[in-house]
Amino acid sequence: MKSIVVMNGQFYSGENVQDNKLNFSRDKNQAVEVDERRLRYITRSIFGWFMSGEIKLNRLEIIEIDGGKKDVQVPRV
Repeated sequence: MKSIVVMNGQFYSGENVQDNKLNFSRDKNQAVEVDERRLRYITRSIFGWFMSGEIKLNRLEIIEIDGGKKDVQVPRV
């Protein structure tokens, strides 16, 4: 099953391989669907940042996508 990751109101939008960073965007049209393996990697990374004090984690959402649709309604925080 595919999912979309939303952290603190920003959608996961891919990664920068050269800088080894995950990218997040407020624009939901840039959201990238991820599979279960990639979802585990992303959530572990976010948890590591939170535990080390690199980020303040207010909200983490994992939105399951049915049939590959990306039309997601997410309330503003």
